[in-house]
Amino acid sequence: MELKTQRRWVFSPLDLIIPIGVGLGAAALCVLGFLKAQDTAARFVCSTTGFFFLLGIPAWYFVRSVKRKYHLQLRGAYLVFGKLNHPGHADVEQWIDGLEEHWYRVTWASGGKSKRAPDGAVSKALDGLTVFFLDEEKLSIMGRLVRGYAWGRDCVLGYRSKDPRYTESLFRHEVSHQILAQSGESWNEKRHHAIFQITQLGA
Repeated sequence: MELKTQRRWVFSPLDLIIPIGVGLGAAALCVLGFLKAQDTAARFVCSTTGFFFLLGIPAWYFVRSVKRKYHLQLRGAYLVFGKLNHPGHADVEQWIDGLEEHWYRVTWASGGKSKRAPDGAVSKALDGLTVFFLDEEKLSIMGRLVRGYAWGRDCVLGYRSKDPRYTESLFRHEVSHQILAQSGESWNEKRHHAIFQITQLGA
């Protein structure tokens, strides 16, 4: 049975530049060209071009929302499942419980002091997070081949057939990056991985 998907509209500060800034700026230039145009053909070109630049603004968000349709919202996170990479609701709940148990129990050294995840760090890490469960094992980001990655408020997880713990391990690993960020750790991959090892995250 096909999963029901819901559309998610996502906005970021960069949207003030693209598409809003560029769209409105280009449309303003088209209006200026229209006012200075000497003939009907030039005015038509300017007005049509300006219209398409303005149309590009809502089109940008529509296309993005299609790419971000989610199947399930769980504990504040949006889950986008693949056809094969589709863990059960109870499984993901258990993975989150495991992360809470781990990060609220362990400590690590930071700035010469002992540190732990503050209360609510896991909930804040999950709130608004989108987790993509892809069906491919080898993923690519910035020219690197990886099994999974965290980028901004997205986590992308790969898939390995006949290995049920593979996705769970990636989930623990990538969401833990978000938890450390909510715990005041700078977004430094090597630093995070060192903390994973020290605290024996096991992922």
